[in-house]
Amino acid sequence: MNRIKCLFLGVVSSALLFGSCTKEVTLPNKADAQGKLLAGEKGAVKIWRLTGITGQSGTNPEQQLNLGTCFTDNRFYFKNNDAQDYEAIEGSTQCFSTDPALIEKGTWSFTANGAILLVLTGEVYSQNGLFNYTALDAPSTVQELTGTSLKLKMILNNGTGPVTYQISFVPA
Repeated sequence: MNRIKCLFLGVVSSALLFGSCTKEVTLPNKADAQGKLLAGEKGAVKIWRLTGITGQSGTNPEQQLNLGTCFTDNRFYFKNNDAQDYEAIEGSTQCFSTDPALIEKGTWSFTANGAILLVLTGEVYSQNGLFNYTALDAPSTVQELTGTSLKLKMILNNGTGPVTYQISFVPA
């Protein structure tokens, strides 16, 4: 009987000893991975520039919006800091001579699954902002996010029905 007790204690002790030595691997969640693609590694900043916007109202065909250089040369800064800061800066071509250099400023975040990007523009200095212009901080569905491409979809209600915008960026 003592032999069985010793054998049982040996098996339990070994299981506890070796079972506690396994290393726990923590995988990054999708929002963290998306954040690195959008803004770079922790402490970095990534700058994007707009390459195009299309709009579709109701059942009408999708149309390319002609924004002009004064809008397409603007830069969109996404910072991977604790606050997750966002800024839009006027490019070299201004729409109006009175346009300020800083267009809009706020924060960004992803939903836990990384599928929705929310840019909250707490400070708006110009009508040329992208995120305050399009929807008063509407969430954007991430259509594509890689190291070289950002494509967002926003659905807004303009009072007469939904308007769907497809917005494309590349790194500046």
